[in-house]
Amino acid sequence: MVLLLEQLEQRFLEIAPENRFRVNKLPNFPSDIDKTISKGSARTDVAMLAKLLIQAYGGWPFYSKLLRRKILTVLSRIYNSISGPIKIRELYEQLKSIVAMMPDRHIMIGADKNPAINMELPINIGDNLVKSRNINKPYLIEKRGRIGIIAISRFFAPDDTDDLEHIRQRVLDIMSGTDAIIIDLRNNGGGSMHIASMLGKTLSGYDWIPRSRRMFTRNTPLARKLHQYITDFPAIKNIPNNAKDPVMIVDNSKFKMPRNHKWAFSGDIYILVNNRSASSSETVIEYLKYNPHTKLIGTHTSGCNQYVHYRFIELLGSGIHVRLPLVYKEVSHVKSQKFEMHGYTPDIECESSTDAMDLALTEANKNLIAKNMCH
Repeated sequence: MVLLLEQLEQRFLEIAPENRFRVNKLPNFPSDIDKTISKGSARTDVAMLAKLLIQAYGGWPFYSKLLRRKILTVLSRIYNSISGPIKIRELYEQLKSIVAMMPDRHIMIGADKNPAINMELPINIGDNLVKSRNINKPYLIEKRGRIGIIAISRFFAPDDTDDLEHIRQRVLDIMSGTDAIIIDLRNNGGGSMHIASMLGKTLSGYDWIPRSRRMFTRNTPLARKLHQYITDFPAIKNIPNNAKDPVMIVDNSKFKMPRNHKWAFSGDIYILVNNRSASSSETVIEYLKYNPHTKLIGTHTSGCNQYVHYRFIELLGSGIHVRLPLVYKEVSHVKSQKFEMHGYTPDIECESSTDAMDLALTEANKNLIAKNMCH
């Protein structure tokens, strides 16, 4: 018998337990995935995963009914196929198929060191400059004549406020002594927002630039429970109890940069990207794409910025971890909302045999020569 979406949802909500999960700061995968767990534990985890998607996952209401039904149908088959004790590894291998179906790069199911996640191999347009220099720090800030270079291999969390301020001062020094800046974000899969936000605000000179048009979250008891673990999103705390599900928590749809805004850095900005430039890397682009002098060079970015504010949830029967985004956002500077899995399109596309840094340096020097001739 073919079940409708509503029937599948209702069935899982009836059999799913109340609170058979734990929220952790980071995933802590099972130490022995060949351990055997009971039929009841395995089935409970499958039902719990379905419930988390149905009632807490930020993207669920924005998926088509066809896709939601397909996901729950697969989960139902997995649930029904568990007829006795099962190894964690076997359950994990089955649940991995769910991730592949979802157009979301932040969604994750993990039980080993290589969790299931929708990420692509990078197109070879040169490696991040930090890696090629083989330096210990995950960033490199330097001047090449009148061109500034800011290369970041990952967005780490600074040790303290002084550490972040030190990096900001380095960026300000680059801004004051150059006519163009190249920001290398190739193979940078994201991380902490501290440096990404600092870069955007420092280079723009603007206190507040929206990183989304609109943002939505869920208004269910389960979603509210998970929101308790979010400390960096005050808007969630102001959701009225009678709000609809989903509920819009941020609306920047009418924002426009002031016409008379003077950018803190007035020169050209080139951002090097590839299909592993994700999450916080795309946040830097959200800030700087308001500047008409910003150009992306490389290939399309990852498209990992539409389902955000995730939490790591441990399913207690098996120890399998789920990274579950709680918020859906409409990405800035993208007319179509089919951003996830594709990302930003480069202004200057790079062939696989070309190093994006070489192309950016050529472009920057060409423009500098043209400007000098005009003066």
